[in-house]
Amino acid sequence: MSRLRPYSTSCGKWVLTSRVDCSFVRVTTKLFVDALLRRARAQGGFAVVLRKGAAEAGAVFIVGRALDGQQTLYAPAMQLSYGEGAADERLFERRKSDLTDAHVAEWMESEGRIDPDFWAVELEDVSGPLPFEIVDEN
Repeated sequence: MSRLRPYSTSCGKWVLTSRVDCSFVRVTTKLFVDALLRRARAQGGFAVVLRKGAAEAGAVFIVGRALDGQQTLYAPAMQLSYGEGAADERLFERRKSDLTDAHVAEWMESEGRIDPDFWAVELEDVSGPLPFEIVDEN
């Protein structure tokens, strides 16, 4: 009888058997950001990375710029916002509204001191629904 030993798999899960379920694997941050940029541009908007963070698991913040220049900051939603079976999704919450360029620059500097691995993406003039999921604000 052989003893089972824990080992790390390619999907980052520690297991005690040789059978591994990698169905929960979350896409890398870089892949998520690339897809977000493509979706925004496909909807006729402008999208750019303001700050590049850790490619594998950096937090993503989104700055939405309206045609009048006002900006809204979207941050990763709290884990409590995720429903059952939604652990592989990236959800966002509206954090601040009516920001100016100076406010956004100040926020980025402040956030960089707390989390040097975060990403900041700016979306401008995206027609139709936003190309990312927002949690219910109620």
